[in-house]
Amino acid sequence: MRELFNRVCFGVLVAAAGFASFAATEPLPPLQIEPKHVPISTNVAKLIEELHYSLPRVDNSLSSAILDRYLDTLDGNRMYFTASDIASFNRLRYELDDRTRTGDLQPVFDIFNLFRKRAGERIDTAIALLATEPDYTLDETFQWDRSELPWPATEEEIAEVWRKNVKSDGLRLMLTGKTWAETAEILQERYERSYRRITQLTTDDVFEIYMNAVAHNMDPHSSYLSPRQSEEYRIQMSLSYDGIGASLQLEDDYVKVINIIPGGPA
Repeated sequence: MRELFNRVCFGVLVAAAGFASFAATEPLPPLQIEPKHVPISTNVAKLIEELHYSLPRVDNSLSSAILDRYLDTLDGNRMYFTASDIASFNRLRYELDDRTRTGDLQPVFDIFNLFRKRAGERIDTAIALLATEPDYTLDETFQWDRSELPWPATEEEIAEVWRKNVKSDGLRLMLTGKTWAETAEILQERYERSYRRITQLTTDDVFEIYMNAVAHNMDPHSSYLSPRQSEEYRIQMSLSYDGIGASLQLEDDYVKVINIIPGGPA
């Protein structure tokens, strides 16, 4: 049994090393703001000040709130960025009002690029931990909701957060009767999938995330809809769909048919 467990652990370790190599040695090209985003940003800033019912001011106070909301959207549970990362972003705290007006938002994309890099590093850490079953005899606690906690101060501190996170994730699966080998395989797939989803975000996605950070600071019901989201909203409101006539959902990197839309081509 011990020999079998060692072989399984070695297999997990090899797989983890392969993924770590992908994340560490194949850096993705940084996302850049596109020219089409500039007039959208300037128009949104203008519409907010002139047409929103509360007539808010796009000023330093709003700029600070936008930065906080944008960072919370990316890393609300505070498991990717370190405190030093956050400190480096504070130079933008009172600039985002002017940058939104002019459309000079490349620093917003730079924040996302670092987030994507940190995500790869954290997932590498998590997968490497799967090579060894955690010691569940230790008396430890893990705070799952970290949204009100400070960002980890050091790489060592964030590594400890991820160690406990992996241990917690593993415990929930093992309580269903799974072995550690089965648990490690499931968690590796889960962590890799979460990283892939981050890497699949486009410049339009990042721009939408930021513009929603702006809009949501107006009131809970204000949102920015990208052209794609706007079309989806139109379809939902009209209850019609000019396409295959089916609702689709991405599940484990596969497209799954959720339901057939009545009256549609399908």
